[in-house]
Amino acid sequence: WDDQASCEQLLWHGLHPLPAVAKLVPSSGAFGDAGLFTLRNHRLFVMAILNHYRSRPAHMDQLHLDVWADGHNVLSDSGTYSYAQETGRALASTGAHNVVKVKGLEQMNRRGAFMVCGWTKRLHYAWDQDTFSGEMQSRNGYVHKRQVRLAADALFVEDAVDSNGKRWQAMLHTSLEVKRTQTGIILRRGGRALARLDCDAAIEISPCVQSLHYLKTEPATQIALICPGNRDRIQWSIYFTEEQESD
Repeated sequence: WDDQASCEQLLWHGLHPLPAVAKLVPSSGAFGDAGLFTLRNHRLFVMAILNHYRSRPAHMDQLHLDVWADGHNVLSDSGTYSYAQETGRALASTGAHNVVKVKGLEQMNRRGAFMVCGWTKRLHYAWDQDTFSGEMQSRNGYVHKRQVRLAADALFVEDAVDSNGKRWQAMLHTSLEVKRTQTGIILRRGGRALARLDCDAAIEISPCVQSLHYLKTEPATQIALICPGNRDRIQWSIYFTEEQESD
């Protein structure tokens, strides 16, 4: 902590004032065994999930992205609520994460409140300081490949899906205010524009919920990027600016 007076645990151990230490500078990281990959720069933080499961999964979140800008959660996980409740089961599903949803299919199959079968398979991943790509196979009959590139003030994503002809869409979720424009989406907080989302596919917006605390829900917005039937991939991007949007 920068505020030494707030370091209660260190105070209990008699380590106040704190010894001088070098301040850590956050950097991108790859943690393949945990299935977590991060991209960072001076403003942005992106976390991607791509597991090679060795123990029971809980959520349908393979290739999920969490996106933060200037401390604001721009694209978020929907949370848990309670696995024993219908709301919690819905929030654990494929469509409640920032992943691809193939029509009529889940990434994996759930049995009861806690059992998940037909685990997905991680086919490939590559990572460096500014890029991540990963590919996963669902045993329900499709393969999803996601490529992510982080720029100074922007995020670029390509989703490609082999779905055997089934329709699919990329699902995104945010607690920010959402305003549709002629070219895409403006994401705002307190009336101030934080980001602009553009996509080369049709966009649908609908209300949803997220759960930041046990047995509690908060309103959120779901953004669906719908892949046309004659294509197997879409590209979308988020530009992080504070400029005033125009109608």
